[in-house]
Amino acid sequence: MPAPTTSRTTAVVVGLDASRRVSGISITALPEDLRTPAGLTAALRRAYLDAVGARLDERLGSARPQGERPVARAERTPAPPRSDDYGHVPHEQLVEFWKRDLPEPPRATGHETGVSSNECVRVRLHTTDHFADIDLDPGWLQSARVSSVAAAVLEAFQDAYTKRNPR
Repeated sequence: MPAPTTSRTTAVVVGLDASRRVSGISITALPEDLRTPAGLTAALRRAYLDAVGARLDERLGSARPQGERPVARAERTPAPPRSDDYGHVPHEQLVEFWKRDLPEPPRATGHETGVSSNECVRVRLHTTDHFADIDLDPGWLQSARVSSVAAAVLEAFQDAYTKRNPR
């Protein structure tokens, strides 16, 4: 298993595990612009994206010289054999297809929302990646120690990942 990837954005460091989930958060300083929920959320998102980019750079490695572009090489696959029925479905089959009942779509259960132990940080995971929408208590964020902020955000991510994948 490869070593966790980290990337630095100003004072925020995000570590990723092998599946690109947030596995570590380190905040070295919280200047005034990061003491707001919007500012810290933006810094965490940028650090996450930087870490994902660093992971991709690691995978690409330095095997190709700078400026050389990769070229995809593939052989052409033959076309499927011609058929007179292709694209033609009897009217009765179409009517039956459209009359059948659709299953109810699954409802969001809220299991993808993680909460820190002090309940000052909530994260709701995205369905497309391992990052989240982060909700921070502004009063707590103004007075909290830097290490407490990093620990609470990481706890909320871990709680959300545990709820999403209970294995």
